[in-house]
Amino acid sequence: AENIEILQAREVVNAQRGQYQSAVGSIFPVLVPTAFFERFDGGFLNTDGRIFQVGATVFQPSLGIEWIVNPGRVVYNIIAAKKRLAASEHLEDAVVIDTLRRAIVEFYELVLTQARLATATESVAEARELLRVNRLRVATGTGVPADELRAEARLAAREQDLAATLLGFYEASITLAVTLHLDVTVTMVPNLDQLSTVELVHP
Repeated sequence: AENIEILQAREVVNAQRGQYQSAVGSIFPVLVPTAFFERFDGGFLNTDGRIFQVGATVFQPSLGIEWIVNPGRVVYNIIAAKKRLAASEHLEDAVVIDTLRRAIVEFYELVLTQARLATATESVAEARELLRVNRLRVATGTGVPADELRAEARLAAREQDLAATLLGFYEASITLAVTLHLDVTVTMVPNLDQLSTVELVHP
C-alpha cells in the first residue's frame, strides 16, 4: 500500500481526472463579474480660467460572459482528456500488478534461499560429524591422518557454502523489504508449509 511506484501512478490518475473535468467544464460559458471603483479629488481649471475644487466617485460594476466559439476543439480536448484518464488508470493497474508480481517473485526467492540455508546447515552438521568420526579413528589407530585432513577441508568448504547461502538469504530479505517499503534492518523469515499460486489477472 505504501509502494512509491503505486502512489505515483495514483497521483497521475488524479491529475488526469482533473484535466478531464477541466476539459468538460470548458463547454459551458464562464461568467466574469468585475467592478471598477475610482475617486477624484482636486482642483480643475474652468474654461474661463478659474480654478475650482471638485470631488467625484465612479463605481462601475459589470458582468461578462466568455464562451469558446470553437466547439470542435472543445470536443477533441474532452475526448483526448478522457483517453488520457483511461490510459493512466490502466497504467495504475499495470503498476500494481507489476509490483505484486515483483514482490511475489522476491518472496519465492526468499523461501528458496531459506530452503538452501536449511540444506547448507544440515550439510555443515554432517561434515562436522564426519570430522569427529575421523578424529576418533585416528586417535584409536584405525584411521589415517589423510582422512582427517579431507574431513577438515570438506567442513571448511561446507561452512563457506553456508556463509554464502546466509548472505544470499539476507540479500533476498533486503530486496523484498525494499519492494514492500519495510524496515530493511529487520530480517524477514517466511513462515509457510507450502507455496500457493497467486492469481495476478482475473480470467
